[in-house]
Formats: sequence, C-alpha cells, structure tokens
Amino acid sequence: ERRAVTHQIQIMDLYGNELAAYTCDSDDAYHVNTLTATQDGGFLFVLGFSDHAYDQNTWASDNGFASRIIKCDKNGNLQFDTPLDGVEGWALQYCFEKNEKSYFFGTVETPETKRRGISSPSDIYMMILDSAGTVVNTQTIAGSDFDSLDAAEITEAGFVLSISAQSDDGDFIGSQSNGYREDWVFIVNDDLEITGK
Repeated sequence: ERRAVTHQIQIMDLYGNELAAYTCDSDDAYHVNTLTATQDGGFLFVLGFSDHAYDQNTWASDNGFASRIIKCDKNGNLQFDTPLDGVEGWALQYCFEKNEKSYFFGTVETPETKRRGISSPSDIYMMILDSAGTVVNTQTIAGSDFDSLDAAEITEAGFVLSISAQSDDGDFIGSQSNGYREDWVFIVNDDLEITGK
C-alpha cells in the first residue's frame, strides 16, 4: 500500500540556524537524491523515483512515474519543479552547475528492454537544464548490455565520466568485454558530445 511521505530540505548556517527550507510531499517510492547548494545561494535537489513492489501484483511504477528536479532560491522559494517522465533517480545522480545551466549524469534502464521487476540493460544518461528548469538537451552513452556510471567530474572543457561497461557495441565498440565489466573513461563537452574515450 502506498504511503505518503513529507520531505524537508534545509540550508543552515555554520551555527545551525535555518537560512531556508522547502517541504514537499510524495509517495514512498520517491527519495531525495543529488542535493546540491547552488551558486546563487539557493539549492537544488532531485526527488528521485525508485521502483519497488507493494505486493505480488503491484509495483510502484505501474501507473507511471516521474522523478522531479526542484530548485529553490536562497529564501527557500520554489523556482522550478521539473518532472522527468519515466526517469528514475539513478539517472540524475550527479549534478554540476556551469554556464548558468545544470548538468546531470547517471544511469538509466534502457526503455526498450525495461520490464517490471527485472533489471534491464542500462545506459549512461546525460541531461542539461537551463536556468528556468527547461530540459535543453538529453543524450545517452549506450551499448546493448549493462553499462553504468561510476563517477562524474567537471573540467574546463566539459566533463569526465568513469563508466563500467559490459557492452562491446554501440559507444563501447572495440571493447572485447565478452559480457564482463570493462572500465572506460569518456570525455564529453558542454553540449554532451563525446570528445574522447
């Protein structure tokens, strides 16, 4: 049975005094991920969906789901609340601010092969939000097997992604992984184009 939960995010000063707070409700399949203080003194977080079974016949994802990216100003006032239909919280694991945009990186189950209750082959998910919370670019780094993001870092030229990939096709062609995990480092630019691997 679905349970309602309330999430509260607070920013405090060094002495524990509250500077800003934001509260929102969801059902228990959503969790606060990727909480980050932003350059304007506010904060951004992901209300990330994570699927689970309620009983033998009912899954949290049965009626659809959308993780949400929520941005508040330094006073805790909502600036945007962007739903991402069908995207789980793991896809939005890392967040960076650059050029007045927010960049997200994570791991997403391949939609074409997704089956409820079964781990699906996965891809690397990359997405850019503008300052109004509008999605301006979404890309994946993909092969046909299980590929996952281990870490993401920001650089002058873009971003460095550390990836574990079982795929030896698609973006991982030439891997000769034979279904075992191989470690890759991908470099993408500020437009999420692959510039090195």
